[in-house]
Amino acid sequence: MHENLFRRRYRAGRGPALLQGLLRCAICNRSLNVSYRGNKSCSYQCAWEIRRCSRFTSSEFEQYVLAAVLKVLEAPPLEMLQAALEETRNQEVARLHWIESERERLAHEERIARERADFTRGSLERVHRDALEKLERVFEEKERFELKIAIKPATTTPDESAEELEELCRLAREVPSLWHHPAVTYQERKEILRCLIDHIVVSATHERIDARIIWKTGDQTSLALWRGAARNNLIRELHAEGLAVSEIQKRLAAGRTSTGQIMNITTNAIYERVHKLGLKPSRYSAGYLSLREKAAELNREGRSLDWIAQHFNEEGLLSASGKPWAGSLVSGLLRTIGKKAESFGSIHIRAIKDASARGLNYKQMAIEFNEKKIRRKKGCRKAWTAHFIEKRWNAFQQRQRKREQNELAERERSEAVVLKKSA
Repeated sequence: MHENLFRRRYRAGRGPALLQGLLRCAICNRSLNVSYRGNKSCSYQCAWEIRRCSRFTSSEFEQYVLAAVLKVLEAPPLEMLQAALEETRNQEVARLHWIESERERLAHEERIARERADFTRGSLERVHRDALEKLERVFEEKERFELKIAIKPATTTPDESAEELEELCRLAREVPSLWHHPAVTYQERKEILRCLIDHIVVSATHERIDARIIWKTGDQTSLALWRGAARNNLIRELHAEGLAVSEIQKRLAAGRTSTGQIMNITTNAIYERVHKLGLKPSRYSAGYLSLREKAAELNREGRSLDWIAQHFNEEGLLSASGKPWAGSLVSGLLRTIGKKAESFGSIHIRAIKDASARGLNYKQMAIEFNEKKIRRKKGCRKAWTAHFIEKRWNAFQQRQRKREQNELAERERSEAVVLKKSA
């Protein structure tokens, strides 16, 4: 009765504020009161009269709490339903014990009253009449008791627990589809929320709302929402992931953000907010950047530009223009990161050096290069052989020695010029 006092407003009222009576201030732990503006607009504020710790108006926050509730109802927590059934069974067992004890008590009082009525028969009329009145009161109490238990029959038996659990799950799954039905009142919706939620701890500022839903099972769910102009932080977070404006727009529209908030906003508006935040819009999308790194990695492994283009096409990846990949497009992709496609010679020499450092001989190198599908040259599909690798390595060493000799001769000429000038 104390909790149902009108001024306390912990009970479910008829107003549209779904979270009425469930919110607790995270600072002072007081309940949040509801103030209505018009027919449906409402605000929540801390009940501390000296200083208002939290105050906010946010239908979006209510919708996020409702989304969490409906998500739970789509896959009802069996532990909670099982606990509810167990509690119901315990109550029913206690009720059966009470009925049995009450019947024994009434039967005992009836037996005592009968014995007294029989004992006083033939004695003083007033004493006998009092005994008969006592017996009549016992009969009336017994009739009222039997009528009471007949109105509220037994609700469950141990054999029905599995069927009831299945029925509870079915009913819980129907709640999301019936929630917005016009026949369902605000008060009934609040009663449903109270079946699942014990209370919600909330802290609100001008920029953000942070909350923890404390479920009846004891589990907790955290929620966070940006408010007003602070919603631009969602754009900042997505920009930090390296997303282009078009990708940011898609992520915001789908609610794929850190808080799960949805923002339907145009690309022009996103450009304006990015500049207002002092950020530079990403030139390339995250998907394009990942392809660029993948192309550079494949090229370092000895894959040709045409091979990389064919590989991208086989995986169903499209270029920035939406056209199928070609070797020229892959070359342009590498140039965007300041890299040129490596020549076959540099790829081969690096691969031979790496294999030699691991102690492989030319025959083992040939087997490894064929397994990695490293091309010998553009358009050539011949397999690697130990003889070709040895020839390739000898030619590289010969060029290296010639280069060193040229560098030495150039240094000697430079030194001779310097000595001649000093003389």
